[in-house]
Amino acid sequence: MMERKQMPTATSDIRLTDEQELAIEIFKSEQSLKLNAFAGAGKTSTLRAMAMSSRRRGLYVAFNRAIADYAAKSFPSFVYCRTIHSLAYRAVASRFPASDKLTQAMNRYRVDQILSLREMSFGKVAVTRLEIASLVLACLQRFAASADRTISPTHVPHWGVLGSLAPKQLRQVSKYVVERAKALWKKMVSPVDDTPLGHDGYLKLWALSDPVLDSDFIMLDEAQDANAVMLGVLGRQQCQMVYVGDRHQQIYEWRGAVNAMESVETQREAYLTHSFRFGQEIANCANGVLRELGETRLVLGAGPGQAPKKASRSRALLSRSNASVIATLFETLKANQRPYIEGGTLELERLLDGVGKLQAGTRSEHPELFGFKDWREVVDFSKTEEGQEYRKLVNLVTAHKVVELRNALRQVEQSPETSTVTLSTTHKAKGREWDCVELTDDFHVPQKNKDGKRTTVPKEELRINYVAMTRARHELVLPKNMRDWVGSA
Repeated sequence: MMERKQMPTATSDIRLTDEQELAIEIFKSEQSLKLNAFAGAGKTSTLRAMAMSSRRRGLYVAFNRAIADYAAKSFPSFVYCRTIHSLAYRAVASRFPASDKLTQAMNRYRVDQILSLREMSFGKVAVTRLEIASLVLACLQRFAASADRTISPTHVPHWGVLGSLAPKQLRQVSKYVVERAKALWKKMVSPVDDTPLGHDGYLKLWALSDPVLDSDFIMLDEAQDANAVMLGVLGRQQCQMVYVGDRHQQIYEWRGAVNAMESVETQREAYLTHSFRFGQEIANCANGVLRELGETRLVLGAGPGQAPKKASRSRALLSRSNASVIATLFETLKANQRPYIEGGTLELERLLDGVGKLQAGTRSEHPELFGFKDWREVVDFSKTEEGQEYRKLVNLVTAHKVVELRNALRQVEQSPETSTVTLSTTHKAKGREWDCVELTDDFHVPQKNKDGKRTTVPKEELRINYVAMTRARHELVLPKNMRDWVGSA
C-alpha cells in the first residue's frame, strides 16, 4: 500500500500519499503541470495543499459556481476561486448600458423575428424557419465555445434528419445558417442593440479581446471538460499553469468540450491513482474500462480503514439515456419506491412534449427529434442501423402513452432527502457519488457479433461507462453484459 506522510498546514493536518507529495514538489518548482487524477483520488485536497505550499498569488478556475464557492472556503486568501464566466462578466459588463443584455437568453422565435428566415426544402426533407432558427442558435453556441475568431460551417450541427441530406444539400444549409449567424452575432455584440448576448456570448467576446489575468499561477479544475475558448484564454497567460482532471472522464465532447488532459502540452506531468472513494472491487471494474481505453496506469482502491464509512445507504440507478431514466422511473414507482431525478424533470418533460407534437403531426424543436415530420418517421428511422439510438425511446412510447409518462414524472420526489433512490443519466451524475450504484442495461459495451468477432465501442461510450461505475462508494451493481465485459478485459 502507498506510503502516507504527515503535512502540517495553516488549517489542518493533511496526510498525503507519495503521489500527492510529488505533485506538490513539481508545483513549487513553478513549472507548468498536468495533474492526472483518477476518480476519487484526492484531487481537491491536493490542490489545496499546493496552494498552501506557496504565498504566490493564485487563481483557481472551477467548472461551476458551486464548486468555486466551496473551494473559496478552504483555499488560502491569496488564491482567488472563480468560474471563467465570472471573470468574463466583470471585464465586459461596463461596455453595455443594459445589464440584462448579458444574462438574457435568445430563443428561436426571436431569432426568426430578427432575421426574417426562410424555409429550405430538399426533396422530401423540409427545414422550417423555426428549425433554421434553432440551427442558427446552435451554430452561435458552438462558435462561442470554440477558439475560432470567425463563424464557419464547422459550427453548424447536423441534427436529426439533416444527417440524411446529400453533402451538397448540407453545404447549402450550412452556408445559409452561417450567414444568418454572423448577422445575429453582430447585433448581439452591439452595445446599442437590445439583442441578448447571453452568458456564453459575453465569455466569447471577452476571449476575443485577448485578456491578461494578473496571477502568478492558475489552476484549471476539471480540465478534461474545458471548452476551447476557455483553454485559449488560459493558454495565452504568462504564468504557471496547472491543469487538473481525468482524461477518461471527458463525456461532454458533444457539447464542445476539449480534453485538455490530452491536448495541452506542459513541462511536467503527475498522476493521482489512489482512490479514496471506493475499494479495490469497484476499482477492478473501473480498470477493466481503463484497459479498454488503452490506459497503462490503473486505479488503486482504498484499503481497509481508508474508504468512506457507511454512514448512510444512498442509492442511485444510472442510465445512459433519458429514455432509460423514464423507463426506470416506471419500475421504481411500481416497486413503491420514492424516486428522485438528478437535475430535475424539465429536460425529460421537453423530450415527451416533442414526442407528443410529432404524434399530433406537428414538428418538434427538440434536438433529439429535429427535422422529423411525425412520430412514424422516428419509428421507421429507429429500425435502421443509423437510428438505433432511438429504439429505447420508441419502445418506451410504444409501451406507454405520453400522458402516462408525463404522469409518472409528476410523482418524482422534489428532493433527494425525501427519496429512497436517485435516477440519473451519467452526464447528470458526473461529480456525484452514492453508497450503492446500479447501472441499467442501455450502456454500450464490446460484444461478439454473429461472426464471433468482438465489436468495438467508441471511446466516448467507454468513458461514459467509466464515469458511471466510479460514482459508487461501497457497492456497484452491473448488468450481465457489462459484468462479462469488465471481467474479461
